Amino acid sequence: MKQFKIVFALLVLSFGANAQLKTFDYYRELKSVAENGYYKIKLGSSILDREGYYRVYEINEKDTVEVPYVTEQYDWSFHDHSYYKDLAMIDKSYETGKHSYVTLVLDTNIIYNSVYLGFGDLEFFKDITLEGSQDNKNWKTVVEKEKLFRYFPHNDRGYFRNRIDFDPISFKYLRVKIDDSQSTKLDLISAAVPLVKEEKPEEGELIPCTQTRTEDKKNKQTIVECQFARAYALTDLEVVIENENKYHRQVNVEVFNPVNGKDQWIIFGNGVLSSGASNKIYFNNIVNDDFQFKSGKVRILIQNNDDQPLQNISVKPYTHSEKINLKLQKDKKYVLAYGKSDDQAPVYDLEHFKNVIRLSGSVELGNEQKIPHKVKPVQAPLIGNKMWIWVALIGCVIIIGLFAFKLMKPEEKRS
Repeated sequence: MKQFKIVFALLVLSFGANAQLKTFDYYRELKSVAENGYYKIKLGSSILDREGYYRVYEINEKDTVEVPYVTEQYDWSFHDHSYYKDLAMIDKSYETGKHSYVTLVLDTNIIYNSVYLGFGDLEFFKDITLEGSQDNKNWKTVVEKEKLFRYFPHNDRGYFRNRIDFDPISFKYLRVKIDDSQSTKLDLISAAVPLVKEEKPEEGELIPCTQTRTEDKKNKQTIVECQFARAYALTDLEVVIENENKYHRQVNVEVFNPVNGKDQWIIFGNGVLSSGASNKIYFNNIVNDDFQFKSGKVRILIQNNDDQPLQNISVKPYTHSEKINLKLQKDKKYVLAYGKSDDQAPVYDLEHFKNVIRLSGSVELGNEQKIPHKVKPVQAPLIGNKMWIWVALIGCVIIIGLFAFKLMKPEEKRS
């Protein structure tokens, strides 16, 4: 670690090789990895609150190499009782007039007993065979000639079946064999498995905020507003209430979303506050497509009806910790650089292959370090002594006075 810091300091202070790294204000070291592979890095508010974006660099003795990464979308699906895992599709092939083949890749150690298949055609009727493998070489039949279909009889709403059930298995690879001997080729465009075990939510990061409470007597509401230092993507919030009596109140959650310069609050979620309950509200109406929606304010509206307002109320809003996935090599030195106000969001082609990334583990970040910058020398004023400045000013006043006196003298009359 000490050796790496020395090397890094020398590189930062040098010219040319680390020019791009020197444009950032802060960096954190990545802990070394034991083997080559893709790893996950968790980024907290101490990084995300800085200006601009962040980038990862490999540090060596001659140069710095930018390392592509992809942002991992926050997984909201733990709120649902059915948790679906999307599968990567590889090795598509087609035997004309016979069969289509698609290989699906699953996580290791996942036990599953069904798969959902999505097809591009609006109408089809096909026999499907599933085969499983641990090495993508030796295959074993899971189910054979399962019938999947979608069709729309005249004046009817239509019928479909796209799920195949089987006994619990844990194959890393599934091969879908589609019988195309009696019809045209069918294109498989998506696949997912519902997990047997429901995953638990990951603890989010508490958002620091200032809170104000008001009582709306007309609408019989208690309103608690939370103001954040920046805009956050909210995952859930906890309402902490200290009240002597039992209570049961409906609550709405709204986020601030100004439009065309006008203040606007939109409903983001709702729930029930009850004595003895956790009083946590999860925003499970959010999907991955809405991930970019963020807000700097949130408020809860507690419906009191004809009851007295609750006593001490505080709100704990939470956000997810952003995560990125990237490829690292053992015995290499890496840093995460950030704090560059005019930096644009990086664009890497890794984004197009994120569904096939197989993670080897997670990587921890070191403490924040400040990148030194050369201070521009302050140019000394042309006249450094203040006495000469006063002399110059007095001289200017005298000259202006002489011109004014000359203008005030009467002109001689001409004969």
